[in-house]
Amino acid sequence: MYTQVKTNYQEPLYTLTEAEKLIDWNRHKATQKHKAKRNYFIKQKLSGVAMLLIGIVTPILLQDITLSLFAIPFGIFLMVTKQKVMTLN
Repeated sequence: MYTQVKTNYQEPLYTLTEAEKLIDWNRHKATQKHKAKRNYFIKQKLSGVAMLLIGIVTPILLQDITLSLFAIPFGIFLMVTKQKVMTLN
């Protein structure tokens, strides 16, 4: 596939088309990684919205605010943080 020519410094040399293919491959991988990270944070923010809605709806349905004391702050935290907090598969 790729033809490598060894030099005195043990650096592989590629033709122009091979180098362009490698650069395109690296850009493709970087784009995929960026999309995966963006999708992760979208899922995390949606989970935060779900927790917030659960925290709001639960006292209305069950007449008990115990779950809301945990769900509302955690939901807000999930929506505003820029850290990876959850393990999403």
